[in-house]
Amino acid sequence: MKKVKLEIVGLSYSQTQTGAYALVLGESKGKRRLPIIIGGFEAQAIAIELEKMTPSRPLTHDLFKSFAEGFDINVSEVLIYNLVEGIFFAKIICGNGEKNVEIDARTSDAIAVAVRFNCPINTYEFILSQAGIILDDEAINSAAEGGEMDDLVEADVNDYLKKSTEELKQLLEAALAMSFLQFFIWGAWLITVGNYWFATKQWSGAEFGAIFSTLGISSIIMPALTGIIADKWLDAEKLYGILHILGGLILCYIPQVNDPSSFFWVIFMAMLCYMPTISLSNSIAYTILKNNEFDVIKIFPPIRVWGTIGFIVAMWITNLSGNKASANMFYIAAVAAIGLGIYSFTLPKCPPQKLISENSTLWQKLGLDAFKLFGTYKIALFFIFSMFLGAALQLTNMYGDAFLSDFANVPQYADSFVVKYSTIIMSISQISETLFILAIPFFLKRFGIKQVMLLSMIAWVLRFGLFAYGDPSGGLWMIILSCIVYGMAFDFFNISGSLFLETSTNSAIRSSAQGLFMVMTNGFGAVLGSSISGYVIDKYYTSNGVKDWQTIWLSFAAYALIIAIAFAIFFKHKHDPKELGTVKH
Repeated sequence: MKKVKLEIVGLSYSQTQTGAYALVLGESKGKRRLPIIIGGFEAQAIAIELEKMTPSRPLTHDLFKSFAEGFDINVSEVLIYNLVEGIFFAKIICGNGEKNVEIDARTSDAIAVAVRFNCPINTYEFILSQAGIILDDEAINSAAEGGEMDDLVEADVNDYLKKSTEELKQLLEAALAMSFLQFFIWGAWLITVGNYWFATKQWSGAEFGAIFSTLGISSIIMPALTGIIADKWLDAEKLYGILHILGGLILCYIPQVNDPSSFFWVIFMAMLCYMPTISLSNSIAYTILKNNEFDVIKIFPPIRVWGTIGFIVAMWITNLSGNKASANMFYIAAVAAIGLGIYSFTLPKCPPQKLISENSTLWQKLGLDAFKLFGTYKIALFFIFSMFLGAALQLTNMYGDAFLSDFANVPQYADSFVVKYSTIIMSISQISETLFILAIPFFLKRFGIKQVMLLSMIAWVLRFGLFAYGDPSGGLWMIILSCIVYGMAFDFFNISGSLFLETSTNSAIRSSAQGLFMVMTNGFGAVLGSSISGYVIDKYYTSNGVKDWQTIWLSFAAYALIIAIAFAIFFKHKHDPKELGTVKH
């Protein structure tokens, strides 16, 4: 394809999109202008070099130039080679005289490098035809004579940005909808399946434990495998859609299952499809944000909050529609899953990044190289406690709603609000989870990572202990407080644990370490908690189909207390406020 040489015409602040800049490129022998939306940091990097200013300390792009020159590498060209759904794709072509290499890059970064190496910026004709702004000779001459060329370009750029702003809004709405439906699917049945299992089907507790172990097994097996597929062969949004459609079809079949053994295998297949979509949804959201110059740290958390909202809405719908013990909960989840699967094919393309080296071992490709961190005493201890806390999380998911619904067997509570709307009561836990996130920065700065993790474990003791003595009448405040405390129990360990790994591992292993953290909590921890609790409850705390809930919850509280005491004694970590301030994502 024929290349078209471009020159930088202007760089202006967008009047229509806060925090965005329009970099305007023009063909060197023509009238067309190519406006590209870039972020503030990249705009600064380009402007500083164009104005030949010298910053007090080198910028990232200056570092890139110094590094390249230190190894006799020269950049010969920057090529804007594709335009997909409003996103420009560029590559930096460089070499050392013997070998040339093409490096994929964001267009803004590539141009910031180009101005430093004084190399040509080229594109293809089809890109200018699609996205170029054409200025006629009369407009150009009039603007030039009046000294208004910049205003003329800015006006056209702003027209472009108005359209682009709408497109960006649509992209954000797509990410929000994806997050909402992702966790709506889970919320429709995860908390209420205990009611269906015990009250409707009247199956045993030991077999119920096996059902929840499918979440853990799937979390161990599938994310790494689907990660390799998305990295090498298939667009992430397509893989995401296929998994949700398959998972939805399997969920549709669950109501036809009439024995616990078959139920295990069917729900296991559904979880093999669902669990990897959690990490895929994050990857797709990150790709949408990064490719469109959004601030990921600022924008992603609100998107993820919509996932929690989706989970809560699903719980309410299941409860208010009278399906908290009905097989219809799986139909509700299935409709959402299939709908999200179909919708996924309209999401922006997330092509394979091919970041996994061909020379990597299978062990490395599966992200298992992080297991070598078990050679470090403190980190190994952290992972072990993560597994034990992951088990505690499953206890709540498995038995919370069934516990509240069982008050129906007590005549004085049979018609109580707690019994009728047990799932809505349980949703207070998810609401609390959202709110406690806001308190984490204060607690981390004040008490440090270890103390925040310890607070999480104490919160688990309270969570279970308050359930043990709560009831729908005089003890209702204990049930509600237990749900509120859940937010601290869940958030404080997950986030402080993630920060512990962030500050305790080097960049080469950090991503794998974070993945292993999830495997230990949602994988091995889930299997441990679901399998053992199901067996113990069925064998020791169930008589003639009636569960001794107070003893069950006190046993769980004792379990959490033992973990908290052991953690306080054996896990050594010094609080360093400055360390937290250096964490970047």
